[in-house]
Amino acid sequence: MTRLYYTNPLYAAIMAMEHGVKFDDGDSLKSALEACYSAGSGPTSIPFYVHPDSYGVFEPREGDLAQDERDIVGYYTGGTDYPIKEIIRRADKPFIMPEREE
Repeated sequence: MTRLYYTNPLYAAIMAMEHGVKFDDGDSLKSALEACYSAGSGPTSIPFYVHPDSYGVFEPREGDLAQDERDIVGYYTGGTDYPIKEIIRRADKPFIMPEREE
């Protein structure tokens, strides 16, 4: 099973605050902000695993600024012939895709 995670606590905090992503630790935003403070907002050795209930956040939605597998950036309108590789912005807020653990 694929697991999604962040190693940068600042990225985890942004996604929790702006897009409602929940993490396995149950105290997501607080833990991420504490890690930002102690790590200076750089990568940590402790990953923030995304709770499976939040996996749907990472599916493209109409209006997302996204990059497809051909590296073409544009607004997602649904029904594309090419899979979305990365969501860049959603609702005019930065969107940071997590890392994957297979």
